[in-house]
Amino acid sequence: MCREHLKPGGVMSLWIPLYESDNETIKSVLASFFQVFPNGMVFSNDLDGQGYDAILLGQAEPTTIDLDKLHEKLESPAYSR
Repeated sequence: MCREHLKPGGVMSLWIPLYESDNETIKSVLASFFQVFPNGMVFSNDLDGQGYDAILLGQAEPTTIDLDKLHEKLESPAYSR
């Protein structure tokens, strides 16, 4: 349903509180998300195999990341802190 409501270039994001979820729930959420968004991405803040949060990002079309543009932005004065 979320994919059907995305506008062109739109992004679906989903937060998973790993500290409040068991492994079976996490596996189920990941499997469902990647079935709908096969080119999705996972970002998490884990340490030694123990995580606190995970964010899933997916788009209807394949996601592209321009690493040069990202690097340029991160090196700009606005991001110096």
